[in-house]
Amino acid sequence: MKRSSIFFIPDFTTKRQPATVCLRNALHLHCRRVLDTWSPALDWCLVASGKAESVITVSEQAVPSDAGLLILQEAGGKVTDFAGKSFTLENSGRLIASNATTLHHELLKLAKRCC
Repeated sequence: MKRSSIFFIPDFTTKRQPATVCLRNALHLHCRRVLDTWSPALDWCLVASGKAESVITVSEQAVPSDAGLLILQEAGGKVTDFAGKSFTLENSGRLIASNATTLHHELLKLAKRCC
């Protein structure tokens, strides 16, 4: 995980919650780069193309399904909630999406520790 570039997308209401801060700090310790571009569709597409390894969203509400998420899924990326359950609109507030199975498993363990 030390060589990974991760996009971390908290929403305004969760940004300063203790669990979100814990996860952000853990990501900074374990990943090469933790990025926030303010363009989620771009984040999803960069992971789909292999230029980054993962997108993590933390939101109180469902994350709107956009073209970037669809592109990532079509490229073979894995998208689950923090419990490891497959993506649905009902559980889309807290998502981990990645293009590598091993990394996805490690990110799930990190998320479970903090959230």
